[in-house]
Amino acid sequence: MEAGTKLKANLVGKAQKCEMLFMAAEGAELEVTCKKFKTSSCDQEILFMSDEENFEGSYCNTDKPDGMKGKDMMYLSYDRDRKKKYKGSKITCTIKAVECGAARLDSGTDRIVGGSEAKVGEYPWMITYGIKDNGGFFPRCGGSIITTTHILTAAHCVEFGNK
Repeated sequence: MEAGTKLKANLVGKAQKCEMLFMAAEGAELEVTCKKFKTSSCDQEILFMSDEENFEGSYCNTDKPDGMKGKDMMYLSYDRDRKKKYKGSKITCTIKAVECGAARLDSGTDRIVGGSEAKVGEYPWMITYGIKDNGGFFPRCGGSIITTTHILTAAHCVEFGNK
């Protein structure tokens, strides 16, 4: 991602639990802001944020995170009581990368079919996709963030048995 590029996460939906881990490239920093933030009561719906060293806080109702920055890793976890229906809940957070990079514009466009090998550092933002079960995380696949809305991964990672 180029400096100033943003990823937007709309956390409220059908999911009862949503966890995201963001890691910056070496020497880069993350900045997290939540512009829209409204949840039901704190015992029914909550957002947790932490970095690798400190628990940053839990947020609910209209008590939103106030511009966390300077972190090279950020963990967000949204949790809600699945038995309740929530009207009006809205959480929209933006994760901004500072001095980190996605593919350079001159990296070429012929990818995958007839593509070419990626150069070291060309796609520095990596993700891991996995399953959380019984308190553990089981990695399934990896990928590379190539734009603010696209992740490149292997086809078998997203087939989910549909053939």
